[in-house]
Amino acid sequence: MDHKPQWVIFDEFVLTTRNFIRTVTDVCGEWLIDIAPHYYDLNNFPSCKAKRLLAWLYRKLERERACHLSLM
Repeated sequence: MDHKPQWVIFDEFVLTTRNFIRTVTDVCGEWLIDIAPHYYDLNNFPSCKAKRLLAWLYRKLERERACHLSLM
């Protein structure tokens, strides 16, 4: 990849003297929440950067949905 994506999905994590991921693609974080919200349940995450970013995504999606509903 020619950039550092915020979220990725990968097939394999390789442990050597350096760690690598193989068969990787960047994705929009919103997709993760839309497709598998049960997997990204914030109650199951320790306090970390990923949890903060997911919480931000959940709030963003809630605002967008509320805005969309108000336009109907």
